[in-house]
Amino acid sequence: MAQSQGDLTRDLRKSLEEHRRHLLSTAAEQAWESICITDCEIDEPGPRFVYVNHAFELLTGWTAAEVIDKTPRILQGPLTDKKVLARLKQCLIAGANFHGEAVNYRKNGAPFWMEWKISPVKDASGKITNFIAFQRDISEAKAAQQRIEDFHSMLSHELRAPLTSILGSLRLIEEFDNPHSAEGKEFLEIAISSTVRLSSLVNDLLELSKIESGQIELKMVDVSVTELVDTAAKALINYRADDHVTIEIASIDAQVRVDRDRIVQVLINLISNAMKFSPANAAVLVSVSQEGGAVRFSVSDKGPGISEENQLKLFTKFRQLVSADGVQRQGTGLGLSTVKALVEQHSGRLGVSSKVGQGSTFWFELDAVGEAVAEAPAPPPTKALLLVEDDKSLAKLIKFHLISEGYAVHSVSTLTEAVAVLATTKLDACIIDMILPDGMGMSLVEKIDKSTLNAKVPILLTSASRFNDSELGSPVTVSWLYKPFELGELAIHIKQMLSGICQRLVIFENAESHWDVLPSLIGDEEFATIDCSQDSCIDAIADIGPNRNVIVKFDGSDKAENNIVRLAKGLTSSKAIIVCSKEKFSSKTSQALNGLVSELISAEKLSESDFVSRLRSILIGTDASK
Repeated sequence: MAQSQGDLTRDLRKSLEEHRRHLLSTAAEQAWESICITDCEIDEPGPRFVYVNHAFELLTGWTAAEVIDKTPRILQGPLTDKKVLARLKQCLIAGANFHGEAVNYRKNGAPFWMEWKISPVKDASGKITNFIAFQRDISEAKAAQQRIEDFHSMLSHELRAPLTSILGSLRLIEEFDNPHSAEGKEFLEIAISSTVRLSSLVNDLLELSKIESGQIELKMVDVSVTELVDTAAKALINYRADDHVTIEIASIDAQVRVDRDRIVQVLINLISNAMKFSPANAAVLVSVSQEGGAVRFSVSDKGPGISEENQLKLFTKFRQLVSADGVQRQGTGLGLSTVKALVEQHSGRLGVSSKVGQGSTFWFELDAVGEAVAEAPAPPPTKALLLVEDDKSLAKLIKFHLISEGYAVHSVSTLTEAVAVLATTKLDACIIDMILPDGMGMSLVEKIDKSTLNAKVPILLTSASRFNDSELGSPVTVSWLYKPFELGELAIHIKQMLSGICQRLVIFENAESHWDVLPSLIGDEEFATIDCSQDSCIDAIADIGPNRNVIVKFDGSDKAENNIVRLAKGLTSSKAIIVCSKEKFSSKTSQALNGLVSELISAEKLSESDFVSRLRSILIGTDASK
């Protein structure tokens, strides 16, 4: 009897264990998240799949039969982050849990963003026998994150530029003896235009938000397609009239059931875009055709066209693409997103066909029912400035203000135009917007440094966004001014740049090992040394006579950081200030010296003789420029 009871107990335990395993297997198979298990071999050709669930098959396109005994590396590709894979391998080797994100590839080659959670599976002795991974497709979350970043970028540029124009216009008008003069009215018009631009941006945002959230109720009526096209064309009758850009219509006798005002809005948006990108004296063709039960509205222009790559991005929100001709046209990047949302609310579809240099045709389908005049050059003043700014209103304000301050201003809107000016014109300073239609303004810094005519010219970068030091390389070698700024603040920056301070300050980073050779270079008559970490360094300024070179030792301490800027700004009569820093500058010091530094040199890999030679060449160059 006891034996029978023991057998019964063992059978019951066995049954419960089998039930538990069956439950776990069923749960894993039916889980909505991808689950896969590999063996414990880490180095190639391992690890190998030993199990994948149905969700894995749906996520990757691979069947279980296809991947068993294969390595998870079949899911990786060119966009898979190698740093993430390296961290994953280290976790597997250490037997630690791993959590990360990376781009993987489906069987058909399509990339997707995936979140990984991987844990080791251990036996009773604690030995790792397998690894189990939970995988989740986060492509939509990544796309949403990108849209937010694009949105912030768009707001930063599109809000701050008109705000600067408005502020600058009103400040100038305030200073006019007669605000009702022609110039006063002109700048008032700029302020009004910029205000309208801001209002348009806010309205576009609110409109798109309402459409996407379903808050707009369509008022559907049967309307003649000719009436829709004529109404939209009449609304744009004065648009680009000075450039003689016209609208031609080729319609048909057909009707569609639509919200009349919304489809007119769609047509106005598409037609105005086509006119905006059309050359002078060109015609935009608005045509309507019918095939089967679909009515197609087409808007064709003879503009610069759109590359295939950019065509894929056209209808995404907050994307203002640079056209094929490199010219930046004003916009918020919301218009085509609104068009797409409205057409899709009507159960329609839309698209574009375009070739670079041959123009574009934007179309949508619905179900059927039964040259500027150049400004007069200013008289040549003492100093010549290059202004690179693509916002025309802001550029005009800055140029007007700087001319009134006595400067000659060469104003351009692209990197290409700026390079041409640098090659032919001797300049005293450059003011460069960070984001330009054909690239980043920062790229001009290197071109200026290598320029035969304008090497070492002071540079002021303006930007609506704040960049990290790592994004910019050496942030202390140029001056910065963030938008929105006042015109008077800009003038002060330029005067400081032209004072000569930023022409003389040279930084040697990681130069502690070379400090001992400094005394051999220093003669009391020509050179003075200052140690920023000493309390006496500020008093030492008074003892330094004119036309003496100064070598500053900087150890990075709090006291040295507090003294370095006072020294740099106080030694205005010195021929050269050479700072030998113990290590790389901190962000705090870099920001404090913003605009005061002409050259930043890493002494870490310089031999003693190379360091001395470089130091002497700077001092000789200073004497030569005297």
